[in-house]
Amino acid sequence: MFERWNRNREPIGRALGFGIFGFFFLRQLAPGEWGGQFPESGEPLAIIRWLLISTLFFLFLLAYLLRRPAVSLANRPGEILLPLVAAPLPLVIVILGEYHAREPVVREFLHRLPVVSSLLDPWWIPRGSGYPGFGMMALGEGVTLAGMFWLGGSFSLLAEARLLVIRGPYRFVRHPLYAGELLSSWGYFLAVPSALSFGGAFLFTVLQGFRARLEEAKLEAFFPEYRHYRQRTGFLWPRILSRETRD
Repeated sequence: MFERWNRNREPIGRALGFGIFGFFFLRQLAPGEWGGQFPESGEPLAIIRWLLISTLFFLFLLAYLLRRPAVSLANRPGEILLPLVAAPLPLVIVILGEYHAREPVVREFLHRLPVVSSLLDPWWIPRGSGYPGFGMMALGEGVTLAGMFWLGGSFSLLAEARLLVIRGPYRFVRHPLYAGELLSSWGYFLAVPSALSFGGAFLFTVLQGFRARLEEAKLEAFFPEYRHYRQRTGFLWPRILSRETRD
């Protein structure tokens, strides 16, 4: 049974990834309340963000369709469970926030619970203009899109080793996807300040840090050149001086 599972993990993973990201890509294009909601207001920033997110989901979809064979699949609990918890967390926070704002009955019920009310609409966080936050989200989505464009078929949701990519933005940082996603998460907190969005961004930052370390350990084990690459590039932002230069 386990041999059959290991033998079929690649096609099963490809089918699941294709189905998940296919759903979100189609959701971006779908009209109505639960669709991607193309911004009818005509605001340039909103249109740019819609285009970035739609293109990003399309690249995720394409990556699973054209995925390269794995050198090493995820085989430890942390390599499987941690990405499955961390990856959808920002989307879950956004959906919870939107659902809370959209459903008056749910909103009224939740605000009767003191702890939940303070999480969703805290009095102790000042509210300002959302444009800086949404601009930060657009910047993060653009960085993620650039990283995903260069990663292509080497992308995997789980901690797996496929092809070592050191071109494009990967010449300067080891995790441009994570850098962009973290920018977007903290931008969402600035745009929609609440303890829920702050807690989500903070937890996402911590989990992504652990996730990146797991991936780096796996890549270093299967690609000897990764150690040198790691020494000369930054983790989430470019390194001004490499370790070799400083030494």
